[in-house]
Amino acid sequence: MRLLRLFLSIAVMVQGYQDKQGTLVLLGFMFLLMSIFGIGCCSGGSCITRVKEKPFNATNKTEDITYEEVV
Repeated sequence: MRLLRLFLSIAVMVQGYQDKQGTLVLLGFMFLLMSIFGIGCCSGGSCITRVKEKPFNATNKTEDITYEEVV
C-alpha cells in the first residue's frame, strides 16, 4: 500500500507541475510524506475499537440452563 501511495503521489506531483497547479503539487507532496514515513489515518492505532472486558470473578460463572420442549 505504501508503494502504491508513493507512485500515486509522484504521479500527482508531476501532473500538478505540468499543469502549473501548486495545490496538486502540495497534495502530491503530502501523499509522498505519508508514504515515506508510513503515516496515515490509522497510524496511531486509532482505527481499533477496544472492547472493555469484564473481570472474571465468581459472579460471572456460566450456569447450565435447562429447557422445556413445548409441543
